Order: sequence, then structure tokens, then C-alpha cells
Amino acid sequence: MDTFFADKPYDTKLEATIPDNVGVINSSVILNCTANANPPVTAYNIYHNGILVSNASTGVHNITRALAEHNGSYVCVPHNDFGPGQRAALNVTFVGKLHVNEKISIKIISM
Repeated sequence: MDTFFADKPYDTKLEATIPDNVGVINSSVILNCTANANPPVTAYNIYHNGILVSNASTGVHNITRALAEHNGSYVCVPHNDFGPGQRAALNVTFVGKLHVNEKISIKIISM
């Protein structure tokens, strides 16, 4: 006979697709949240510096073009029928030039 336990989500993990959670400005990064739960997780809320940025059943948050404003703390809270579960957090930093400086040459031709 199998025994099943029903509870809020636990063993929550939040990971980024960049090494050591450090990325480059204008690059893309995917945050992936996973958790164990019975019944299964129905939604993953992902917060950036305390503001909800994603509420999805997949636990995936895609930053397609990272800016300095994307630096900071990310927290994932999984939910199932029993409510919010164990949260996971990570800090993400994006580095690099914010603006591209180009040298422009102008040649004046007199006629």
C-alpha cells in the first residue's frame, strides 16, 4: 500500500541560466522555479525586489533584454491547493556598458 502526503509545496529552487547569477546588460536570462508538491503546484509567483513580475504555471520567467533595472533580488513562491509553499530566492546582477559610445567622423567638403 502506497502512502501519499498532501501538503504545501516544498524543496523550492530558483535558478538562473547565467553563471554565478551574473549576466551581461542586453543579454537574455531565464529564471526557472521548481518545487515538489502533492497536489501539484498550480502557480509560481516570481517577485523582483518585492514586485510581482510573473505568475505562471510553468515557473519560468524570461528576461529577453536585461537592463541595469533587472539587478536585484528574485523570490519564487509556489502555490498549490493548500496555499503558498516554501519560497526560494537569488540575487542577480547584470554588468556591462549601458550605452554604446561611437566616434563619428564628419568630413566637410567645400564646393
